[in-house]
Amino acid sequence: ALGYGIMNAAPLQYHDKVLVPGVGAQLAILDAATGAEIDRLQLGGTALFSTPIIVGDLLVAGGEDGRLRAVDLSML
Repeated sequence: ALGYGIMNAAPLQYHDKVLVPGVGAQLAILDAATGAEIDRLQLGGTALFSTPIIVGDLLVAGGEDGRLRAVDLSML
């Protein structure tokens, strides 16, 4: 239903949201209670191949292109 593939990356919970990384370096942000999509971020690169980590309010994700990306989740 998200419209993109999910490779080896697992979803993450952040407060009352679920973050779903996938191909195209997309990150869907879902409401944990309803499953409704709240927002979608484009992180750049080709795919988020491994599960990102959350440190405080910072999401750190490694892309298939070998680059690390960081997103401030406090703005969600």
